[in-house]
Amino acid sequence: MNDRARYLSKAFVTADFDFYSKYLRDVKEMEPRWKRCVKRVDRDLGEALGQVFVEKTFTPETKASAVAMTREIERPWKPTSSSSPGWAARPNRRRSINSMACE
Repeated sequence: MNDRARYLSKAFVTADFDFYSKYLRDVKEMEPRWKRCVKRVDRDLGEALGQVFVEKTFTPETKASAVAMTREIERPWKPTSSSSPGWAARPNRRRSINSMACE
């Protein structure tokens, strides 16, 4: 029942806090209700809200700019030749280069 206490009346919320937070974890006081609500919304809807934000603000032009910037940042670390000596065995080198693809 305690995992659902935060959704019940104030008496349950307080009893849950008093035992699980105050007594067991020595938390001095409960956060204000509005902060607890914001955290729950962020936890439960964070991904969905993020998707809506990206749809509304991250245009194809913005994506192209971000991809170009990322490629410029990664370029110095890509080997110039697949036969260059050293930093990894051939299969690992190819896997590493492929993992840096930005699409």
